[in-house]
Amino acid sequence: VLFRSMLLGNALAYDWIYDRLSEQDRTTIRTNLARRANEMYEASTGAYIDQWNNWWTKVYTQNHFYIANSGLGIAALVLEGEESRAAAWLDTAIESIKIQKYLLEGIKEGTWHESILYEDFMFTVILPFYYNLERLKGMKIIPDEYFQNFGLWRVYNYLPEPSTMSPVLKHSDIRGSYFSPENLLRFVAGRYRNGYVEWVA
Repeated sequence: VLFRSMLLGNALAYDWIYDRLSEQDRTTIRTNLARRANEMYEASTGAYIDQWNNWWTKVYTQNHFYIANSGLGIAALVLEGEESRAAAWLDTAIESIKIQKYLLEGIKEGTWHESILYEDFMFTVILPFYYNLERLKGMKIIPDEYFQNFGLWRVYNYLPEPSTMSPVLKHSDIRGSYFSPENLLRFVAGRYRNGYVEWVA
């Protein structure tokens, strides 16, 4: 999990501070980022390797699959034009997120079987890829109906308590605990102009 999150974080940081880096620093960071992205690409598309622990490569109902590939996708977008392998990375990431879109459009209701905690974590990590793929490539993969219902699921599932926001149901059908979803709720509220969701955020 750490490696997948670090790939996303380092790619975003490289993009954000690119103009303030020296050419030598850019080369150093770009080289390492490309090496790590290619390792993720190989882990995502290749056979299982014990050392990599890449058991998630075909587990489409598991958040690890989408987190890994969305990090790969962000790295591909950031390194486009600087790294020849970025196109293959991006294709792999897009195909994985298309699988997720298909699953989420089937669920529709805005819940996730791994619990609210994992749902919030998964979408917090994937949202930059959703958003930037649409912004930079005009490719709309965001599952709009699902996210609109995600916002309503949180509104209807909200118990106001003095010290914490607490859901009535912490999971859809397996298990769960709770992680603050304010960033996701504000995205949903803004994208779909939903005041109820903004209120709960």
